[in-house]
Amino acid sequence: MSDLLNEKDLENVAGGMFGDVTGKTYTVQAGDTLHKIAEKFGTSTAALALLNADVIIKTAQAKGIKKANPVEYADYVFEGEILRLP
Repeated sequence: MSDLLNEKDLENVAGGMFGDVTGKTYTVQAGDTLHKIAEKFGTSTAALALLNADVIIKTAQAKGIKKANPVEYADYVFEGEILRLP
């Protein structure tokens, strides 16, 4: 699975941004990474990061992690976070 967005991912992310959300979620478990979660659900890391940027950034900042580039927050998911799935 590539970390680049493909056409299906773009449709899923865009649909979510405009209210067409599947309603599917995943609760992050100990040892999870965005990459592992993406592989498990047949999507890309980039799609998960875009769809859940609000959750990922908020939690990382609450834990004192500060990044200059929002994309860098994609490396941080924490046990118990509830992520939306494309």
